[in-house]
Amino acid sequence: MPGKTYETKFEGVITVPNGMWVATVESKSDQELHDYGSDELGDFVQIFSWEYEIIGVEPSSVQRYILEHHSSGGFSYSYKSSWARTLLVCEQPFGIVRWQTEYGATLSGRYFVCAKQINNRDEGKKPEIDRPKFVRQAAGPERIGHQRKVRQHGWARLADVAEFAGMTPQELVQTYFVFTHAEYPHLDVICARDSEQIRGKHLPWSAIDRYDNRKIVELLSVINDKADMLWIRQGFVVTILYLIHFGYVPKQVEAISAS
Repeated sequence: MPGKTYETKFEGVITVPNGMWVATVESKSDQELHDYGSDELGDFVQIFSWEYEIIGVEPSSVQRYILEHHSSGGFSYSYKSSWARTLLVCEQPFGIVRWQTEYGATLSGRYFVCAKQINNRDEGKKPEIDRPKFVRQAAGPERIGHQRKVRQHGWARLADVAEFAGMTPQELVQTYFVFTHAEYPHLDVICARDSEQIRGKHLPWSAIDRYDNRKIVELLSVINDKADMLWIRQGFVVTILYLIHFGYVPKQVEAISAS
């Protein structure tokens, strides 16, 4: 059967036929035993986890195969931990949103993974989506001392992305800010009158303004003043457009006003 083979933990070797859509995702659970201070047996309490949600299709239409699995601990150790890497397979394209929790509270960042279509023993292309025009900066010089090398990032005008998404620039940033980084959400922005100030130019780190959670109100104010001159990175833009393509809107959006 033409397709791609995978070695699974429990089902042995499986072949996923050409045309199917696949993605792999890791999940994790760390629990500790709660001591009630008596002879009564305590309960395990979740202290940390990696969790995920399937988007774009009904979760029941997705097949799951465990590729790797590890577990440790138990009642005799007062903690237990488990980790798994799972292959997800579906007839239709889909996406995965992943996040971390700590003592039941969802941490701020989100991570998006898009399924790829099996094509002749390989995981091929992602679904095609409409995209705005990106402008690519020049790669920076080699690393000097402890300074990181500036990569050849692509950029898109924030106002154009917002129009693509059918939202205002402020709504776009507020809604999808949690997808800027899986652990430490922050949005990198450059200010330029037009694409020629970016295309093929060497942009030093000093030309990039970084806005984290503490500066979100300041960012919204800057957007209000000059949205047409602000540019954001291609990776974040593509993530937003795939989330919209799959009909996903973050469940918990902090409504932050610049006023």
